[in-house]
Amino acid sequence: MIITNKLDLPAGLLKAVSTERHNAPLCLSATTLLQVVKQIILTDRHWEQLEDDVADRAWAGYGSCP
Repeated sequence: MIITNKLDLPAGLLKAVSTERHNAPLCLSATTLLQVVKQIILTDRHWEQLEDDVADRAWAGYGSCP
C-alpha cells in the first residue's frame, strides 16, 4: 500500500499510521473476515497499487495496539 503525505504532516505520524501487510496468503484476521469477499480478493490482488493519505489514516492509530 502506498501512503502519501499531501499535507506534509510530521514524519512520526507517517510512520505511526503506515500499514504493513499482516495477513499472509490464506491467513485472514478477524477484521478482514468482516469485509465482503469481493473486497478481500481485490485488496489482496492490488495491495501494491492501493493508495491512502496520512491525513485520512490519522484515526487508525486509535484502533490498534503498538
